[in-house]
Amino acid sequence: MRREAVFLRKIADNSTVWKECQEQVLAMGLWTFGDQPLERRRYPRKPIHLWAHCAELKNGNPARSFTHPTEDLSAGGLAMRSSVIYRMDQCILATLLLPPSSSWSHIEDALCFRLTDCQPVGILSRVVWCASTAQQYARVGVEFSEVSASGQILLRDFFLTCGLAINNAPLFQ
Repeated sequence: MRREAVFLRKIADNSTVWKECQEQVLAMGLWTFGDQPLERRRYPRKPIHLWAHCAELKNGNPARSFTHPTEDLSAGGLAMRSSVIYRMDQCILATLLLPPSSSWSHIEDALCFRLTDCQPVGILSRVVWCASTAQQYARVGVEFSEVSASGQILLRDFFLTCGLAINNAPLFQ
């Protein structure tokens, strides 16, 4: 266990000091307190399994592309499993393949839908983290940057129907 985490556990009774220490540890770039990761998300996430077709962008043009299953989704981005390692800050065009709207209210696993029945929504995004796992895939975090007006409407409806908050999300402003 990291020295900072041990120190923070000792002072966890004092909530004012605890908050100040959390901010200091964040400023140092540390992510965990003991065994618990510190939640740094601005938007609540939900475990929704969709297909995400990701094209790496080089000089603004799509280069090689891969299709990955998502692990969770929020108004700010997504986490996915990937067979490739992405670079931090790499720009990608993430095309979410949304299942038919009739299934949105009870969506949990859209991987079972035929891809031809799904609605594609392209979102300009960037990789914010990438971690290899013991399995033969990596976990990748993607932050949404920009989406077309029609994609914005479709995503807004999808997120709200699935119970995802979109308050103040840059993608929807």
